[in-house]
Amino acid sequence: MDNTQTSIRRAITCLSTSLLTVLLLVGISVPLWGQGSLSDPATYRLKRIELPTGPLILPAFDDVPTSSIFHDSIINFAVLGITAGCSATPALFCPDTPTTRAQMAVFMVKLWKLQTVGNVAGPFLIVPPRWSQPTGLPGPTGELPISIIAGDWGNTVTAGKAGATIGGGGDSSGGFAYANTIEEHMGTISGGGGNTIYANGYYGTIAGGRYNRINARSATVGGGESNYATGEFATVPGGVNNIAEGQYSFAAGQNAHASHQGTFVWSDSTSGAFNSTGVDQFLIRASGGVGIGLNDPDYPLDVVGSEIRLRDSTDPGAKAITLRTDGSAVDVNAENANLWLHSNSGNTILQGFSGSVGIGTSTPQGTLDVNGSIYQRGIVLSADYVFEPGYALETIEEHARRMWAERHLPAVPGTVRDEQGREVIEIGQQSRVLLEELEKAHIYIEQLNTLLQKQQAEIELLRREVQALKR
Repeated sequence: MDNTQTSIRRAITCLSTSLLTVLLLVGISVPLWGQGSLSDPATYRLKRIELPTGPLILPAFDDVPTSSIFHDSIINFAVLGITAGCSATPALFCPDTPTTRAQMAVFMVKLWKLQTVGNVAGPFLIVPPRWSQPTGLPGPTGELPISIIAGDWGNTVTAGKAGATIGGGGDSSGGFAYANTIEEHMGTISGGGGNTIYANGYYGTIAGGRYNRINARSATVGGGESNYATGEFATVPGGVNNIAEGQYSFAAGQNAHASHQGTFVWSDSTSGAFNSTGVDQFLIRASGGVGIGLNDPDYPLDVVGSEIRLRDSTDPGAKAITLRTDGSAVDVNAENANLWLHSNSGNTILQGFSGSVGIGTSTPQGTLDVNGSIYQRGIVLSADYVFEPGYALETIEEHARRMWAERHLPAVPGTVRDEQGREVIEIGQQSRVLLEELEKAHIYIEQLNTLLQKQQAEIELLRREVQALKR
């Protein structure tokens, strides 16, 4: 035998040894002490590995009774070519006959493949045709990776789906429907029970939990119960009854529904679904408050920090508003923009429990101290209507009677007080009615001046007449 064939045989022996070591570690194979090169295929039957091979092909081995719970599995081994038994005539399985390492390596490779294949020439020149079927392992055969199933006997990978892995879990005993199922290539279920990766779940991953599902490419469910990732690249880390439906979406907590692309939804223990309403949203339902920098928030959003900034872009010159604590003061600064306090409906209220409001000054001398001009718009401020022809201007006598009777100018409302008994006035209205009284006063002055001039003319006429009589 030349050196090439010797090297190939050594490689096969190493592969066989590695696979047998795996069998030993997982408890499928138990070595016969003192015979390190042999193992007992009967332990395969004791682990009762189920293979999805379809209908049984008879005849069965004569030394395996049909009443044995291992009968179907052993025949399936023979159908797949994992074992041909120790005798063709009579047909004997010979469970107590030792098997060589090389045979065990072939058993393991074919067992992992979990499907029948046609005879295809292999790359090894010295391997007999019976061992020349493609292994399904990554390498020169070019086939898709094998699928691996562990855990409960009810765990399944759909026939023809490659590269799938069920690491364990599942419980099909006692009528429970907790088996794990993969229906697509490259899916992974690490454990738990009743978890499913559906036919569209390429590269989907379920780490564990119960009744979790995936139905989209590269989606992930970390655990929990009854969670569903149905958007590509969507993630549900855990919790219960969460749905990540949009591409790149994220749903966590309880009853969080990320129904739109790029949406993050986190929901607390409050009952009822918490749904996204549009793409690229970041939504939090936290009835106990959101704390940043503290773990006991008193408000829906409670932040511990000296500064918060909101800006419309990453540009250093972008418009921004900064809220900053500076010693005993709180600074609200609008950078590169006007600062608006605006309400579409309802009231905009500036209120301090004590102290004053200063506009244009940092040392207000009153409750409201304005250093600069004040403009008022939006109401009738002019009183020029008193000059209109249809205006009913009372006489000076009528005006005087009302003024003395009511103890205030007729156009000026009487005193109005709030619930604390303090006087209240509306500045715009007050300015208008005072202007009305002022304009009426000027009309009265003009009327009196006209009367005075008329009387003065009459007096002058009488004076001249008196002077004439004296001559």
